[in-house]
Amino acid sequence: METLRVAPDSRPGAIRAALPAQPPEQGEPFEKILADVDQVILPGMVHWSHPMF
Repeated sequence: METLRVAPDSRPGAIRAALPAQPPEQGEPFEKILADVDQVILPGMVHWSHPMF
């Protein structure tokens, strides 16, 4: 948690724009889903429980 920014430096809608318009036809490996969370979702969140909040 300490290595993450408290607030994102991205604009509103950036997470939505980074995601595909449609869900995949087939399931994806769990590792791919976790990578998307780490690379797309977490950087755009406000981390309320961050020690510097």
